[in-house]
Amino acid sequence: MAKDRFDSDAGGWSRNYAGLIDEMLQRRLVAYRDSGAWQPATNVYESPGAFLICVELSGVTLEGVQIELPDPSTVVIRGRREQPRPRELPNPWGVHILEIDEGPFFREIALPAAVDASRMLTEWVQGLLWLTIPKTAI
Repeated sequence: MAKDRFDSDAGGWSRNYAGLIDEMLQRRLVAYRDSGAWQPATNVYESPGAFLICVELSGVTLEGVQIELPDPSTVVIRGRREQPRPRELPNPWGVHILEIDEGPFFREIALPAAVDASRMLTEWVQGLLWLTIPKTAI
C-alpha cells in the first residue's frame, strides 16, 4: 500500500512541532502559578545590561504593590485592586459587564539571567509599573 502525501509529511511535521514546543519552553520568561489571584498583563524587555518589566496595574496605587526578588533571577509582584465603582449612580442599579479583574493579584517572572535587586528602579506612569533591573555583572 502506497503512502499518501500526508503520511510522508507527518514525520517532518511532528519533528517541527516538537522542536517548536521545546524552543517555547526554553524561552519562558513568565511562570504561571495558580494562587487564587489574577495576573496583570506584563511585558518583559531585555537590553545587554538590564531587564525592563512593564506591568499593567490601572486602578492600583504604587503603595499597594509589593515587589520581591526571592532569588537573583525571579521577580514577584503582588498586591490588590479594588473593584472600580461608579461615583454617582442612582439606586437601584444593575451590572451588565464586569471584565476588570479585582482582588489580589500575583505575578512571578523568571528571568534568564541574574539581576542586582539593590539597583532596581521603579517608575509609575499612567497605571503602568515599570521596573528597570540591572543584570548582575559576570
